[in-house]
Amino acid sequence: MKNKDKKRPICLNLYAIKDIKQPRYFPPYPAANDALAIRSFKAEVNGTGLVSANYEDFELWCLGDFDPLDGQIDTETDPIFICRASDVLETNNELDTQPVSS
Repeated sequence: MKNKDKKRPICLNLYAIKDIKQPRYFPPYPAANDALAIRSFKAEVNGTGLVSANYEDFELWCLGDFDPLDGQIDTETDPIFICRASDVLETNNELDTQPVSS
C-alpha cells in the first residue's frame, strides 16, 4: 500500500536540492510540506555555503514520501519541481527591511 493511501497525518515528504550543472541531487531530507521544505532551502540559499555562492545552479525537488511508523519510502515516478534557488534568494535590500526584534 502506498503511503498516500494510508491516510496517516505523520507521513513526511522527501526533498532534495538538485545541482543543475552536474546534474545530480544532494541527499534527500524530510519535511512535512512544501512550505517547510522551501523554508529550509531558503536558509541554505541565503547562508554562506556552496548553494548560496552558486545559487543560479540549484533547484528544490520533491522525490517522494516517507512513513516514519513503518519506514516505507515511496518515490514519485518523476521528481516534482518545487522552486529555483533564485526564487528564494534575499537581496541586501530585503534583508535590510526586515523588522528587528527587541
